[in-house]
Amino acid sequence: MSEVRDHYIRVTQSFRYRGMMIPPHMRDGIITYICDGRPTGSFLEHVISNQLFEALDFADDLNIHVLPVYAAFFYNEAPRECFGSPQRYKDWIKQKGMRIGMSSVISEVKN
Repeated sequence: MSEVRDHYIRVTQSFRYRGMMIPPHMRDGIITYICDGRPTGSFLEHVISNQLFEALDFADDLNIHVLPVYAAFFYNEAPRECFGSPQRYKDWIKQKGMRIGMSSVISEVKN
């Protein structure tokens, strides 16, 4: 599991979309959500749940400008099972992210 966490640490630090990056203060929330299924704050919850209009209500002054980065990150880097709808967000938390029952996703990330 530490290999997967290390992967997401590296990816959240280096991922760019149209020259923009995930703000440093948001990276840990993404990593712990993906790896451990830890609930996020309201902004990330709405982004992950594909409720982008609602996410705008919770965005701080920095995140409101980089919202496309989050959409691109989850689409390109996160396990498909963990984003895209409110139900997927809830299910991912319930299964504790990649810690339980995600051996196929873990193998995919390692390759």
